[in-house]
Amino acid sequence: MDQRPPSARPKTSSGRPKTAQRPKTAGRNTERPPSRGGIVGNGSAIVERPLSRKGAIERPEFDSGAVVERAVSRGPNAPPPGSSLGARAVSRLGTAGGIRPGTTMRAIPPGTGQQRPVTQQGLLGARAPSRAGSSLGGRQVVDKSYYIGLLNAQFHSLDAEIESLTKELAKFEKAQSNLLVYEQRAEEQATEIKHLQGELADYNMLIDRQNTNSELKDLEFEVGEEKKRNAEISATVEELFQERREKEEIVNELEVNVEDAKRENDNLVNNMNPMVRELYESAKIEAERLSQQVDQKQKELEELYKKKEEMDIALANSPLKQQAMVLQEHITELEVKRQALLDELNAEGTPEQQRERFIEQIKKSNEEIVHMQQQIQEMSERIEQAQEELREFENDFEVLAGEKNEKYRELKLKEHQIDDFLDSFDSLQSETETKIAELSENVVKVLNLVSINIQKTDIVANVTDVDEAVLETGADVGDLQELHNRLQEELINLEENEARLKAELESMRQKQQEIEQTLHKFGDIDSVKAEILARQRNLVEKMETLEVEVPRVEAEASRLSSEITSLNTRLSDNQHYHKLKGLKQRLELVREEQKAIQEKIDARSAETDYKTLKTEALRLQKEYNAMLIAGIGGGKGG
Repeated sequence: MDQRPPSARPKTSSGRPKTAQRPKTAGRNTERPPSRGGIVGNGSAIVERPLSRKGAIERPEFDSGAVVERAVSRGPNAPPPGSSLGARAVSRLGTAGGIRPGTTMRAIPPGTGQQRPVTQQGLLGARAPSRAGSSLGGRQVVDKSYYIGLLNAQFHSLDAEIESLTKELAKFEKAQSNLLVYEQRAEEQATEIKHLQGELADYNMLIDRQNTNSELKDLEFEVGEEKKRNAEISATVEELFQERREKEEIVNELEVNVEDAKRENDNLVNNMNPMVRELYESAKIEAERLSQQVDQKQKELEELYKKKEEMDIALANSPLKQQAMVLQEHITELEVKRQALLDELNAEGTPEQQRERFIEQIKKSNEEIVHMQQQIQEMSERIEQAQEELREFENDFEVLAGEKNEKYRELKLKEHQIDDFLDSFDSLQSETETKIAELSENVVKVLNLVSINIQKTDIVANVTDVDEAVLETGADVGDLQELHNRLQEELINLEENEARLKAELESMRQKQQEIEQTLHKFGDIDSVKAEILARQRNLVEKMETLEVEVPRVEAEASRLSSEITSLNTRLSDNQHYHKLKGLKQRLELVREEQKAIQEKIDARSAETDYKTLKTEALRLQKEYNAMLIAGIGGGKGG
């Protein structure tokens, strides 16, 4: 080793003794790996430092840095400014964590390693304490820039949250717009489905017509008819719609006129004198009260009409009530007759005159009884005739119902009858000839007897003349048969006359008995007269009580009538009442017109409703097919 001159520069630590040499720092005991962007000395690139677990996570950027820049010690143990250690420290300023704190002056903020910093990705896991923090624990200075960094981190997180909410809002608005589009599409598809359903129904009807072997001309004719009907219905609907618009315009004009009239009336009322206005207000209140009373009475009248209709319906549905009503009417008629009899009895006259009047009354009553009996007999005959017609109709219906099923059997029976007739024709012919001979002899005998009886009963004038010479000499069978029929008819007429005479004789006997009973009843005139006088006294007492009550009732009625007339005069003088009455009449007319229009629309809709006719036609078709199948099956089985 060369010796330096005395004037030379002192030796460095290399020439010093080991005890005088500079101690190594803690960071230089083990050489650190170079930073990712560090450049040493001559600018040569240094191998990149591998990323730590913390460096792989995105850290928020700070405006002024979250870590305070370390203050490099200038003590005796610090390296000179131009040493490689200082250059390495400067080169590590661009690392992911910002300016790296010094090894001697770095202070760890409170709670480092236990807090969970908030980033855009949410909460991170707890960071392990750094090497410097673990070696120097809690010596970092927490100043204003640190808190500014924390606030910036929170601002960044809030911005990220706002951005995410904005995106969600945009998605929601887009979904809403899509929902409206989907609804429109759904409505369009619903209308399309309805149209397709109508086409499907038309095609089904065409298939049904093809299955029933309908011709194309018939279908075209029906289509033309339906088009005409639809055109007529559409024209009618258009006319009704136009009429409705016209009515609405008229109603609007009337409403405008009513409003104008109300304004004019209000102006007139405002320009009135106070006294006249008070009278007008009182009259208006009275008119409202009277209109309410009128409405109430109208409602009561409608309720009474409804009750009457209900009672009429109940009476129509109940034969007992009808019979009771008829009996009540009959009772009232009898009471009227009784009153007439009492009046006649009260009239002046001798007992003989009264007896004559009673006899005449009895005769009239008997005539009425006979007339009533005749009516009863006619009604009973009509009832019997109706029952007979009903039985005939039921028999005919049963025959028609069983005609198709029994047709084959009837043909078989006829065939058997024809065969039997052909087999037994000769025997039947001989028997018939013998019967004809016997009957002709009997007819001759009967005619002789009839002629003898007619001569005895002295009614030969009504009987056909019979030539005995013809009967004795023998005549043709046809002439005898004709004579026999004519005589039979005359015999029947005589029997009917005999029965009628017997019935009249019996009715005369009954009338005679009734007259005798009536005479026996009215034979004791004194008791009848006493009874009538007692009833007369009761009626006189009732009349006296009624005469006492009649003046009071008449006074009350006159008072009520005067009140009604005064109210009517007030209403007639009130213009509002007349206007209201006219508006009510117009409203009723409009309602009636609306009801008529609605009835027309319902009738048109009922005419165009073919579904019921379709179902009925299909049902009848099924029944007819079933009957045809049953008839074919029965024919094959036979």
